[in-house]
Amino acid sequence: MGVISWVNHHADKLRIYKNDISLVRDSAEGNLAIVCALNDSAKQITQVSSIYGALDLINPSQTFYHWNLSSYPMNRSQKAYITSIIRL
Repeated sequence: MGVISWVNHHADKLRIYKNDISLVRDSAEGNLAIVCALNDSAKQITQVSSIYGALDLINPSQTFYHWNLSSYPMNRSQKAYITSIIRL
């Protein structure tokens, strides 16, 4: 949160609104932006946009949409890697 505090402190020099800091990131960085906002006890971050970030990290069999590995084209080694890191 040090970066957000620094940005907030230098808002005039940066020519931004001090009380309107937004984070916009994609993929894994989108997840980090959300974590930063959730941990922002000083309420410095007013908006977060996570573009195609993975937000649902539960076991695929427990989701309401029942994600299926066979829906994605991949070779045998790619499938073996995916199944080694998540329990299907």
